[in-house]
Amino acid sequence: MNCDHKTMYSTGHRMDDLKNTLTKDYFDINFYRLLKGLSHKEPETFEEHCRRSLAFSGPIYLCCVTLLSSPSDRDSQPEGPETAQAIARRIEKKISMSGPSYRLIPRDDIIIHIVNLTAEEEKNLLMKGLSSHSLSAPPISAALGIGRCVEGLGHLWKSFSDGINAVEKREPIKALQVIDADWITISYEINYTFKQENMIVSYLGRQDGDKITELLKEIVLSNEANDLSYKHMNILFSQLFDKAVRYAGEMGFTIQKIADEEEMLLFNSDNIPICSAKDKLDRLIAIYKRVLQLTRPSGGEIPENTVALIIKYVEENYPKGLYLEDISSHLALSKNYTARIFKEETGESLVDYIGLVQIRKAKALLLGTRKSIEDIGRMVGIPNRVTFYRLFKRYEGISPSSFRKSVAI
Repeated sequence: MNCDHKTMYSTGHRMDDLKNTLTKDYFDINFYRLLKGLSHKEPETFEEHCRRSLAFSGPIYLCCVTLLSSPSDRDSQPEGPETAQAIARRIEKKISMSGPSYRLIPRDDIIIHIVNLTAEEEKNLLMKGLSSHSLSAPPISAALGIGRCVEGLGHLWKSFSDGINAVEKREPIKALQVIDADWITISYEINYTFKQENMIVSYLGRQDGDKITELLKEIVLSNEANDLSYKHMNILFSQLFDKAVRYAGEMGFTIQKIADEEEMLLFNSDNIPICSAKDKLDRLIAIYKRVLQLTRPSGGEIPENTVALIIKYVEENYPKGLYLEDISSHLALSKNYTARIFKEETGESLVDYIGLVQIRKAKALLLGTRKSIEDIGRMVGIPNRVTFYRLFKRYEGISPSSFRKSVAI
């Protein structure tokens, strides 16, 4: 499947009966919301409209997702929407044997039928009718993914997601395929650990594009191998995209700097652009490379002795009242990465280390000068007397004045 986001809405069963009461757009908008998994503001009202205008009378729903393509070239599309409409009508005739349906065509090569059943057993009749379907247009092949049955319109997104997973299991050479989601394994648990999330940020901070690409592929391919549902795969991609956006944001770059509108749409987990995981992964890697390019330090590659540079900067600038943001900005690294790499290599919090340096310098001044405690606090970058006393006691166990007296004795 390619990533063309062209949208062409169409509706099916009994739309002529709506006349001026309910518009086609009303049903399109509401069904698309349900396929996205978004909550409906007035679910009972919409269900009543479906019963009255679309003859939906049963409690069971499922989605039939049809992908149209050329057998010789899986990426080519049918010749215009008329072909999709014609095939959609033929499929709809078969579906009507088991119950009423509603048709959406989000793209020229994608058809979605929302089918209403009175009982799950009626799905067998639907499968039998669709399997006996024949194509009258030889250049066009069709793969029909039949989602699992769900109760209520609120769970329609699950059947839609399952239908896409079923389509992904199609064979490349068959002219007509009907794949039931009940025949395949589908996982609903995303495998993306906190450790992997930290590794992504670490590689971004180190400007290691190869490691990032390798890790992104590992995360996506492992979930794909585990048969993660299409909906949850979208959520995973959204999380990985958001990580790149947040990192760039910490470095002072807006989302518009790293992604265009099409990419923002593609990685929105609530959207329905049907796109293969491979295509999304390629786009995601390109975005991460863009982030690396934007956040690359002006001096070139980040040196290996990052911690040594942090220590040197703290020793030279502690009187300024250092904050983590000051150090990360000086090194052109993210705040999170700076803190983490220091902790990993020293076993100590960077914030605690800054405090240690300030108190160490304060102890030397307390012993070697007659300056007031307030002046010494200001000289080491802690101008607030209360804060200085609290920090000194935290590290030394006694107050600055008690320390000076105890040593003098």
